[in-house]
Amino acid sequence: MGNPSRLSDAPGLERTPDNDGSRKGRAARLIVLALLLGLGAAFGTLLSPQLAIRADLLLRVQPEAALLADIDRTDIVYRGMRYYGIDRGRDRQTGNSLGGFYVKKVGPLHFVQASGAP
Repeated sequence: MGNPSRLSDAPGLERTPDNDGSRKGRAARLIVLALLLGLGAAFGTLLSPQLAIRADLLLRVQPEAALLADIDRTDIVYRGMRYYGIDRGRDRQTGNSLGGFYVKKVGPLHFVQASGAP
């Protein structure tokens, strides 16, 4: 058999054209996986009222309040929504303290419906 003059002439190292289909498929799988992880994280924040409130604070661009706020469950229930008091966070338009959030439970999920004083 002799010495191969080029690396591609060696047995088992045949050149194959790049398979664009597998690259596109891998990219599509990564995009789908990233979307599923993002949706899973978003869904996970709705599993407890405290996480739903923290997610709402993050959406209001208040990361300090979202990370450091003490969230207290109260006995106040208004139209099926429970009130949770917080010690941080300000309304950006008025500058007033948020005071708390009304959270509605739908099945196993919790949704922030309103914020403000009780």
